[in-house]
Amino acid sequence: MKRWNIALDFSRFIADLFAFGLIQLPIMHDCLGILLHEMVSVEHVRVVQSMIKRAGPKLWQTADGHERRQEFTRRFMERTALVPDNASLIGREDSVRRVINVCAILLDSFIE
Repeated sequence: MKRWNIALDFSRFIADLFAFGLIQLPIMHDCLGILLHEMVSVEHVRVVQSMIKRAGPKLWQTADGHERRQEFTRRFMERTALVPDNASLIGREDSVRRVINVCAILLDSFIE
C-alpha cells in the first residue's frame, strides 16, 4: 500500500510540474503513454485520471490537440477493456468500469 501511495504522489507531482510549466508536453505524454502500456489495475486507471485532472486542459491545447485527445481516449479504452473490472494491486474493491466513466466525463470537460 505504501508503494502505491508513493507512486500516486509521484504521478501527481509530474502532472503538477506540467501544469506549472516546469516540464514540457512531450514528457507528460510519454508518462501517460507508459501508464497506458503498463495498465493492469484499477489503481493505474485512477493514476491516469488524477494526472489528467491535475494537468488540466493545457494537456490538449496544441495544434494537434484534438487528434491527440482522440488517440489517447482510443488507447485508454482499448487498454482498460483488457483490465478485469475488479483488478486491484492493493486488494481494494473498486470498479474499473466506474472509474472509466468518471475519466470520460473528465476528458469531455477539457474540450476546447
